[in-house]
Amino acid sequence: MGKSILTIATAVTALALTAVAHVSAKTTVEPKLSAIEKMVDAGKVAEAAQKLKSDYRFDNPEGLQALHGFSVAVLRHGLTETDLFERCYAASALGANGDEVGAKILEAAFASPDPGLKLAAVDGLGDMGNSIGAAALQRLYHSADTYGKRLLVHGLGQIKQPQSMMLLVSATNESDKDTRLVATEALGRLQDADALPQLRKLLATEQEPYNRVTAAHALLLLGDNSGLETLLGILHNNQNSDFRAAAALSLGDARDPRAAAALKKVLTDTDIEVRLAAAGALTHYNDDSGLPVIRTAMESEDSHTRTQVGQLLEHLDFNVGRGTILTALAAQDPALRMAGVHALGTLGGDKEIVFLTESLQKTNDPMMRADVAWALGRIAGPQCITPLMGMVVEPDSAVRYTSADALARTSTRLLNHTNRTATNDGH
Repeated sequence: MGKSILTIATAVTALALTAVAHVSAKTTVEPKLSAIEKMVDAGKVAEAAQKLKSDYRFDNPEGLQALHGFSVAVLRHGLTETDLFERCYAASALGANGDEVGAKILEAAFASPDPGLKLAAVDGLGDMGNSIGAAALQRLYHSADTYGKRLLVHGLGQIKQPQSMMLLVSATNESDKDTRLVATEALGRLQDADALPQLRKLLATEQEPYNRVTAAHALLLLGDNSGLETLLGILHNNQNSDFRAAAALSLGDARDPRAAAALKKVLTDTDIEVRLAAAGALTHYNDDSGLPVIRTAMESEDSHTRTQVGQLLEHLDFNVGRGTILTALAAQDPALRMAGVHALGTLGGDKEIVFLTESLQKTNDPMMRADVAWALGRIAGPQCITPLMGMVVEPDSAVRYTSADALARTSTRLLNHTNRTATNDGH
């Protein structure tokens, strides 16, 4: 019999308390920062944030280090949350900052029989984006069942670590077609030329159309157009709209005139999924002729169509599709607005910060506010600090921990930039 959720909760709690004790024992900081951390440990996040702002400026290394310390302290406090999902998020953010205890907490959570908690654990490990998360995912893979392996391979696909290559190649030989599919996609995102022989083999041997599309697309991401004819054939000849749409979207990475011509032709296809995919793919050819298709779909009365548009936004070329993404940010559909926020965080830069902060003034929805915090943390510019400091003191735990994670990412990025600048000036 599998472990109960209560057993998992107890194990995760024990690990969390161990983490807090371990970190506290090792903490040696300036008196001001130590006082701020003590406030956070006592649950006085708002007071700690106010003291941080009054004692430090965030345009110099000392202030940025203090900001990072505050952010990590908030995340460590998150390890004591009763909600397992919130605890997983805090653990993931700590792991992204090099804390191996975060990975151990997520490994324990993966043992839960709750599929949602398993997924949260894998997403958390993948979102670390470093060797700590990759090593944990690989440890779990070897004892996982088929469903678990599929999830773990998806997590590995989020981390560009060369050490993942061997396991991903092995996973493309699994009997489960969905595991092979996810592993193939992950190899493409890894963008390591050593994967080319296996991807070419998969293109030649896979029988499932979607797996063949995925193999062809992975090859395109590695600069190999040998799967182009496969994608064109599926786009023109297959009867399944999902396969055709996947082929169309993949052709956006072909950078080939034949692909662009094929995409233009299907802008008037009878299937909306194919039209949308082609419209998105064309933006990668500096072609905005499909954007009206996307904007019209945003206003569709069919919620499924609007969902498809939302999923497409982060696949647009940002220079061509920026206006369309900003239109989504102002849509009436909350799901579309969230998709717009996510796309701005994934694709945008400092110029988009103003649109994200303005969106905060229009909503009190914690999920939307947490999404904005996530996006600001991915952009991680100096102008992100003020709105994030405002959100990190909010009562909703999702907003608070997402903001703390975003502040940690922002301070890390700015500190790295400062250090590089100082090094270059020294030379």
